[in-house]
Amino acid sequence: MVEKESDRVWTVPNMITMGRIAFCPVLASLIVTSQHELALAGLLAASLTDWLDGYIARKWKQTSVLGGFLDPLADKVMVTTVALALGQQGIVPTALVALMVGRDALLIAGSIAYRFKTRREGDAFFDLDSLDYKVTPSTLSKVNTVLQFGTLWLGLTNSVYLVPGDAVFSALCVGTGVATLASGVNYLLVSGLKPKGRLGKRLMIQRENLQERYREREVLVRERMGVGRERMRVRKAEGEAAQSRWCFEGPDE
Repeated sequence: MVEKESDRVWTVPNMITMGRIAFCPVLASLIVTSQHELALAGLLAASLTDWLDGYIARKWKQTSVLGGFLDPLADKVMVTTVALALGQQGIVPTALVALMVGRDALLIAGSIAYRFKTRREGDAFFDLDSLDYKVTPSTLSKVNTVLQFGTLWLGLTNSVYLVPGDAVFSALCVGTGVATLASGVNYLLVSGLKPKGRLGKRLMIQRENLQERYREREVLVRERMGVGRERMRVRKAEGEAAQSRWCFEGPDE
């Protein structure tokens, strides 16, 4: 019997991810107690486990529905705790910390709201078998995550080793802030959340236009796939017919 992805909970990748979440308060405590060199080592180890759990999941075929939720959740917990700790130490600007934490809070709240909205009657909230979707972060979200981790990492290196320097780090903070804001707006445009006010109406219109383009693109892709399958079917039929003629008539003299 083949195990379903929704049944996999205590897999090696999931336990690594849970360990990374549990390590976040320890990492934050190292920062607020000014043990920045140890915090750098801890952040490096946590980043390696972020790569390791995905590698093991693919290599050992241990992907799971729960893992699809845990991995981005672990990233958000780590970004939030480290950003708050660095903000408390005055290493990362308060405005950038607020953007990071606010965006992640929006994503978590949106995910919960979407689950309530799509949950069928009688399904438990955390019933993995009833889920009809997977967490698939967008390219912009992935770029934003890389920038956020890079900013937190370089914030620590700048504090300990004065690398890359205040000017470069300040520019990186601005770029990360722009990417964080853009990622949050993009999430509003493609999610089921309904912001209020004039800005909310504009976002709703843009979101509907974006969703309509997605639907049109999906229809176009399906049509092309249908045409491709039909061509393959015709070619296969022609090949079988030619083979039948060869069998009955023999090769041409």
